[in-house]
Amino acid sequence: GSIRRRVQLRRLLRSAETWGEWSAIASELDNLDGKSEWRDAPSGIFNQQGVLHSTQQLRDAREAGDTDELVRLLQTLMVRNHHNVDMRALHRECRVGTKRVIEDYVAEVVTSMQWLQNLDTARLSAADKYR
Repeated sequence: GSIRRRVQLRRLLRSAETWGEWSAIASELDNLDGKSEWRDAPSGIFNQQGVLHSTQQLRDAREAGDTDELVRLLQTLMVRNHHNVDMRALHRECRVGTKRVIEDYVAEVVTSMQWLQNLDTARLSAADKYR
């Protein structure tokens, strides 16, 4: 059963040799431990509505090609613990990952930054890319 599988996974986790291997095993163990439900459940630890709103604002600005708005948003959002997403309790519950809305937010921040970095300098100067 699941107890036997957990023991097996913990053993495999200790002997994993790559991040990919460790991550896959840890994810399966998290799922067996019910962590998927925790990752999807609302939490009062961080501003979930703020995170969802910021993620959508970034996506909307990027998809509209609004470089000025995207830069403004990123400058505002790129502060430590914005929306309380850096709270330790959010990053200790699972072996791999945290709340999915936070992961989506971080992914959109990265995507938006990469989009800006790849813009033609006619739309965003090299100096503006690094400000």
